[in-house]
Amino acid sequence: MVCKFTKNGETFTLKLDRAMLDRLGIDENTELEVRTDGRAITFEPAEDAAKRSADLDRILKDTNDRYGEVLKRLAE
Repeated sequence: MVCKFTKNGETFTLKLDRAMLDRLGIDENTELEVRTDGRAITFEPAEDAAKRSADLDRILKDTNDRYGEVLKRLAE
């Protein structure tokens, strides 16, 4: 899908297709996490981003609990 921004005062608005938003469960009340890598912009429902962050924290903790001593010795 190709979209264009429209100027709205000092901001820009991006119009997205309703069918796509409905498929993703996004409406006007959905809070979005917006990120960029300097080349692309990604939008994700904030609750999904928070869950992914919590999952990553859990994985890192589990990895550290399991392999922390070995990794510490390898770093020395």
